[in-house]
Amino acid sequence: LELERDVRLDHGLHRHVDTQVQRLAHTRVDDGALPRRTNEVAGDLLERSAAGYAGFAASLMQDRDPGLRERQGPNALASWRTHLTQRVLELAAAVQTGDARLFLGRVTWSRKAFRARGQDDQDIRHSIQALRDVLVERLPKPALGLPIEYVDLALKLLASPAPAPDPSELDPKRPSDRLALEYLQKILEGNVADA
Repeated sequence: LELERDVRLDHGLHRHVDTQVQRLAHTRVDDGALPRRTNEVAGDLLERSAAGYAGFAASLMQDRDPGLRERQGPNALASWRTHLTQRVLELAAAVQTGDARLFLGRVTWSRKAFRARGQDDQDIRHSIQALRDVLVERLPKPALGLPIEYVDLALKLLASPAPAPDPSELDPKRPSDRLALEYLQKILEGNVADA
């Protein structure tokens, strides 16, 4: 029901923002304001529709990998939806500010967190690929530029070997560090009550 509500809201918002983006696309501006304004609109759409995009991407991810639920339990879809909602919000912030590091830094951190918990960090790559595919299908075409550019940078980053751990990072092999990592993950996923 929640996903259906998000989809209905997402569809209505798309019509409104698509009209706004189309209007901007046909406006001539020589000082660079048009790309900035288009990026602001794209970021706003991502922010307002984060849960909808995340729900579609999590479902697509699960459809592509039937073993996901077996590996991560019956709440895998909900967990990935929460995870991807955060990624979409970070992507929105990056697009609005024109700073890819806001998105790439969080993707890198998620990768490190997965590795620290002994989980396959390829699931992060699969989640970002699913998000890319959903955005290409659902984000209005004039708004695709910077969001897809940043997602492609993240995919390129995730395709490269993981960097060696920084000596100042928490070590998941130490019980107190593992507890701290789990606490941080819960907070960053928005599960404050579970932390």
